[in-house]
Amino acid sequence: MNGMQEIVRCPDCGSTRSKVTTVWRAGRIKRRRRECLECGRRFDTSQEVQPENVDLKAPNCHNGKNPHCHVKKG
Repeated sequence: MNGMQEIVRCPDCGSTRSKVTTVWRAGRIKRRRRECLECGRRFDTSQEVQPENVDLKAPNCHNGKNPHCHVKKG
């Protein structure tokens, strides 16, 4: 989704007004059971969950040469 929210439409009436009643995961797929607030139809949507690239390494601030280091020597 890249930070953008997709519009979910009811397959029967085309309304964009729905509520999520149940959420579950099946591996990397997130499934949602929705209910249309206009006509009452229940339908499922799915979304593939992408792992986030998170770098947990701290910058090397001991040599004073790293421009991304925000630790000041005292």
